[in-house]
Amino acid sequence: MGGDDWDPYEHGQWIWNGSAVFEEDYMNSLMEATGDMEGSALSEMEWEDSEGILEELQSLIDGNL
Repeated sequence: MGGDDWDPYEHGQWIWNGSAVFEEDYMNSLMEATGDMEGSALSEMEWEDSEGILEELQSLIDGNL
């Protein structure tokens, strides 16, 4: 399905429990499954090195936001 530059968000390919669903249904199911929790994706955080990643993750585990 598409090449490396194929973007599922742009093409509206939403899958929930193995079935294709509309984006709104996907988002509603996701919010229900996660208790409507919000946060930052790890892929969106800027990291300098592996030590920085481990320190940040440990800080989050310890509750030191």
